[in-house]
Amino acid sequence: MRARSICLLGIGLYSLLSIADFVLTYTLIETSESGVYESNPVAAAYLENHGWLGLAMFKLGGVTVFVGAVGLLTARRPRLAAGVIGLGCAVLLGVTSYSYNLLKDARRELANRDAAWGKPERDPLKDVLVAWIPTR
Repeated sequence: MRARSICLLGIGLYSLLSIADFVLTYTLIETSESGVYESNPVAAAYLENHGWLGLAMFKLGGVTVFVGAVGLLTARRPRLAAGVIGLGCAVLLGVTSYSYNLLKDARRELANRDAAWGKPERDPLKDVLVAWIPTR
């Protein structure tokens, strides 16, 4: 019974990490000015052809397949299923950590650029870039 409980907790953790992955991907692509892109070619195709909703559905499909496979495995071999869910969570933790570090580096790069060149002037009525004036 213990392995089945671990599987349930692992499925919850896997789902939360998947949501974090999507949020970090969105934040990186939409707010970063450093040319960040989706590196998974299938996910990138969904994003390009169907937008963010398409990417969300693609990622939800992946989570559904993984959780379904773990569920089927739990019925027959709960200890193996616990190991698979642990491995899945470890992989997703690595992905989200990498995305977080990319976001942190992009923000640091923007802060350094702003410190060296000054903040860009923006038209307060339109929120569009008007001019970039170096402060040195």
